[in-house]
Amino acid sequence: MYDFEWDSVKDFINQQKHGVPFRLAQYTFLDPDKIIEYDADHSSGE
Repeated sequence: MYDFEWDSVKDFINQQKHGVPFRLAQYTFLDPDKIIEYDADHSSGE
């Protein structure tokens, strides 16, 4: 199982922008059919 931590301010901003709280979004990682791809444009700082 994954162990997630997140900033409450960033979580609030994400909810305003996307309508999804981090506590709900984390469950996407449990999807057995998920596909994870490397994102060269956004992977250097995260």
